[in-house]
Amino acid sequence: LLGNAFEAYSYQGFVSANDFLSGGTYGLAGILVRFVQVIPFPLAVLLFNLPCIWLGWRFLEKRFVVLTGVALILQVFFLQMFNGVVISNNDLLLAAIFAGVFVGLGDALVLRSGSGSSGTHLVAMVLRQKYGVSISAVTMSINAVVILLSTGLFGIEKGLYTLILIFASGQTLSAVLEGITRKRTAFIVTAKGREVGQLLMEKLSRGVTMLDAEGLY
Repeated sequence: LLGNAFEAYSYQGFVSANDFLSGGTYGLAGILVRFVQVIPFPLAVLLFNLPCIWLGWRFLEKRFVVLTGVALILQVFFLQMFNGVVISNNDLLLAAIFAGVFVGLGDALVLRSGSGSSGTHLVAMVLRQKYGVSISAVTMSINAVVILLSTGLFGIEKGLYTLILIFASGQTLSAVLEGITRKRTAFIVTAKGREVGQLLMEKLSRGVTMLDAEGLY
């Protein structure tokens, strides 16, 4: 609830107030509204997400899809509630950066609750499950299409601001979900554990733990 409210408030206050576009279905909805002005933006967001919900319902866990559907309904409600809100429209660069930061933060809160925040996540998960395509690759591809469309339709300046916004949003989302620092563990399966461990400690100055294991067949 908080994540969706924050995301919608940030979008209306930064993105819409400065005539930017955003990534994913928000960006596609923004392009549609520019040409078909009789359609309200919240309705356009819902229209672009409905096919994604249908696709997710066929291939993904039902609970996750239902929670994502609830999140999208909340977004539509909050987008309508915060319509006309202006947080900043004096400096376009600052507005693009903070739009990405706050939209990414709201997005992360929704994802941490166990649901998707847009139909883009559902499409990405279906493609990962069916074809092994990474979620980040799908998201980046959709965002690239939005950037190209915004550049072609509204000029290079709007396209560059959209790029800044999407980059800031992605970095914020990653930082909140994964943390500022990252730790990785490597499992090396080998019959020469002591030799490999000794070299890792000498050459890379890394700690090593050796575990005896037996394969079962």
